[in-house]
Amino acid sequence: MRQLARAWAAGAGPGDDPLTIDLDSTVCETYGLGKEGAQRHNYAGQRGYHPLLAVAAGSGDVLMCRLRKGRANTARGAAHFLRETVSRVRYAGATGQLTVRADSGFYNHAIVAACRKAKVRFSITVR
Repeated sequence: MRQLARAWAAGAGPGDDPLTIDLDSTVCETYGLGKEGAQRHNYAGQRGYHPLLAVAAGSGDVLMCRLRKGRANTARGAAHFLRETVSRVRYAGATGQLTVRADSGFYNHAIVAACRKAKVRFSITVR
């Protein structure tokens, strides 16, 4: 968290400008059975992890990430992750309007409620 704040204080951050946070998950494949949390196959038939990512749109800066077991549902833990991400970027110095973008895997009541409570705009695809 401090590294992001230092970089943004040096001029790399959005300051008062709007910031769009892309919320996403990905699959990181592992090989072998020795990795904790990656022993079973995920929905894509791979062994691995299913991390959550928060990325600054435009710059591609990774704002936050969280490693999860490979069999985790896309939205599992995402509301808490989102609250932490918003807190982190505010601490780092983002004072402008925040917008969260996410795909349909993140469309649920907990994430919408987290966005509203944090007073961030949001665009979540609905199936």
